Amino acid sequence: MSPDALSPVGVSTEELQRRLAALYQADEAIGQSPDLGSLLRALVQVAAQVLEADKSAILVWDERTERLTCVAAVGFKPETVARVSLRLGEGVAGHVAASGETIAVNDASADPRTDTQVTEAEDIRSFIHVPIKIGNRVYGVFNVSYVAQHSIPADDVRLFEALAIRAAGAIARARLVERLQAQEARYRQLTENANDLIFAVDAKGLFTFINYRVEAILGYTPQELLGKSLESLATPNSLPAVREHLRRGLADPTYRPSYELELVRKDRTSAYVEVSSATLMEGVRAVGRHGIARDISERVRLEREIARRQAELSASRQRQTELRDYIALTTRAVEEERRRIARELHDDTTQALITISRRLDALSDLIHRSPKQATARLAEAQDLLDRTLTSLRRFSRDLRPAILDDLGLVPALEWLMGELGREPHGNLITRCEVLGEPRRLPPEVELGLFRIAQEAVQNVRRHSEATAATLTLQFGPTETYLEITDNGRGFLTGDMGAVSGIHLGLAGMQERAQLLGGTYTVQSTPGQGTTVSVSVPY
Repeated sequence: MSPDALSPVGVSTEELQRRLAALYQADEAIGQSPDLGSLLRALVQVAAQVLEADKSAILVWDERTERLTCVAAVGFKPETVARVSLRLGEGVAGHVAASGETIAVNDASADPRTDTQVTEAEDIRSFIHVPIKIGNRVYGVFNVSYVAQHSIPADDVRLFEALAIRAAGAIARARLVERLQAQEARYRQLTENANDLIFAVDAKGLFTFINYRVEAILGYTPQELLGKSLESLATPNSLPAVREHLRRGLADPTYRPSYELELVRKDRTSAYVEVSSATLMEGVRAVGRHGIARDISERVRLEREIARRQAELSASRQRQTELRDYIALTTRAVEEERRRIARELHDDTTQALITISRRLDALSDLIHRSPKQATARLAEAQDLLDRTLTSLRRFSRDLRPAILDDLGLVPALEWLMGELGREPHGNLITRCEVLGEPRRLPPEVELGLFRIAQEAVQNVRRHSEATAATLTLQFGPTETYLEITDNGRGFLTGDMGAVSGIHLGLAGMQERAQLLGGTYTVQSTPGQGTTVSVSVPY
């Protein structure tokens, strides 16, 4: 509708400007609406504003239910909007939809066609219903409503009809766009859901067509690859095959190979495709190649995963064998330690206690016959008892030194090296170095490191024949490092089992280091000593 249709004789300039401004405002709202839903919501806002109404709504004819339902509203209660459902000819809106004519009601209570459930729930006294026509059919009904009863000017009715005409045009365009978008979406869905990449290249190997599947397989959009060469996607291993198949295909139109390629994705990872291609012809001239590439990356990944799992299974079996060996070694070590404890208790402590007992028995008779001699024998028994207690304390400290729990790892290691240096019948020089800032570690870490050091010191004592041994404990920012070095006779690390007792101890140290999440190494050369190193994360 042109502005002339809104400017009958007698209309003031101000009123005409108001109507034109309303139409421009409607056009602006229509232009800013990205979809049909946004458009309908914008239209009711504009209608309520330009017609100074309290409420506005758009009812649309639903072909499926054959009823008018409210699709956009402003000022209405949600429950009212949900309740609106009218047949053709039912209520004022139904009459407008059936007749295609505008109805303006000044007094809602006086019009028998009025839906009183709506007007009473919303306190509506006056309203206008205008048909929205698309072509020759009524698409819906446009409404503005007023809470205060008043006489609706004919100029407002014409202005509302002009808004409805603009609304109809915008709705028709929006519906067309939505249908086109739906068709495009269906086409895109069919293309993107295809499992295969479809492509074409010219005689130079440059892409002239590629479907959207490429985005899922290689990470590129079709636009990014058009005009680019297939060679640019091939890995060095696949490049000769790309060139050879293009050359042979251009030379022989009947050449239809199937082959596998490794391509480089946009993120620089590899994708594997199985290609079937044929020659593109223009008349009798070969102008390029086209084909289908199926993504077999998952198949390749599974094949490699199977190979990896088989390698892991083999390693696991090897690990099980090593674990059984370790359990056997550990069992032997435990039994050996039990025998050693039993032997020490029997040969040393028990014998000493028997001797003390017999001497005390002898004292009971001697104390009456020769008190002086009894006193000397009592001193000897006391001395033997003291030596026995000292032996028991040493035995207890070897099993679990209290200094480790009370003072921590550093004093415990210093005590351990001090005990090694005080070994009787030996001339071993020992040294304990602490580097970095000492700190307490978790109890299980301190115990593990102490046991490793204890085993290493036992190897030095029993097997090395060393004259010097050094223990170094270094506290780093992310790890704790322990090293025990001696200048003893050493051994061949590849033949540890040939050296009695060493294999068992080294296996135990390695297991302890692994349990702590650390690393363990041993370096030894015959005649040049041994170094045991452990690094545990902090």
